[in-house]
Amino acid sequence: MSEPTSLAPREPFFGPCWDDAVGALKRAWPLLFVATIVAMAAQIPTQAIMQFAQVAFVGPMSSGARGANDLAAVAAGLALPAVAVVLLSVFLVQPASIGVMAAGIDAVRGRSTRFSSVFIPFTCARRYWHTVALCFTCMMVGLVSALLIAAPLGAATYFVVRAVDVDLDTVTYSMSARPIEWWAAVALLVATGLALAIALVPIQARLAVIPLRAVDPDREPEGVLAAWREMWAATHARGWAIAGTVFLAGMVSMLTVLVCCVGIVLIGYPFMIAVIGAAYDRCLPGPREVPPPPVVIGARPPMDSEPL
Repeated sequence: MSEPTSLAPREPFFGPCWDDAVGALKRAWPLLFVATIVAMAAQIPTQAIMQFAQVAFVGPMSSGARGANDLAAVAAGLALPAVAVVLLSVFLVQPASIGVMAAGIDAVRGRSTRFSSVFIPFTCARRYWHTVALCFTCMMVGLVSALLIAAPLGAATYFVVRAVDVDLDTVTYSMSARPIEWWAAVALLVATGLALAIALVPIQARLAVIPLRAVDPDREPEGVLAAWREMWAATHARGWAIAGTVFLAGMVSMLTVLVCCVGIVLIGYPFMIAVIGAAYDRCLPGPREVPPPPVVIGARPPMDSEPL
């Protein structure tokens, strides 16, 4: 059964998406900057726990060799911080990180002052649990797909290690009596890696956009399966376009680090939020909400009989 025509992606994608993000950055920079600060603040609890575990358990072990009992004690001591980090990541960091993308969606749609959208996952219990469930399922699907696709690369690596007679203890290989030439082994690994990248990148790109359905300020949360079906159809044939757009925006954002190392906070990360919000908005079917034109002080508003 063919997909409904209403779910067909709009063309083109990259140029309009980039223009939407640049316009949103100019129009709603304060909103995007606040979203950046919130996203960074959400990382503080997990970073603090990891730093505490490093100082309390890992640090003392680095001073010298320890016995098996000491290693077991360190492992037991790290268990509680590890569990705390996982729980905080699932129930706080992920919802907060996806929630700030609602600011990008609002900025792209012409709303530059609705700062409450940054905290939209925490506005009601239904939306919060919908965000948690959608983020968790996307993370699990991404992990499983990566493992399944990486299995052939692992098999190819094992074959190459055996084929060129690699000695893993000395990290050398024998030049004699090897079944295949070294260049053939390298070519096999490169070809396998490229094939896996071609298969994995579009999937991961689509999984990065799907959770934004839970924090769309203009739509009510639905069931996880319904949101999955809707967004999987909406991102159909858009995997490489989304990946390329976000990758290029990431490269541009990294260049902002050169601006006294604060450009990533002032421009880079806000621009990334706008790009991801624009990518999500461009994937949705149907007519888009056009942002209102900027207000010019002193300009006469158009009459009913005049074109806008």
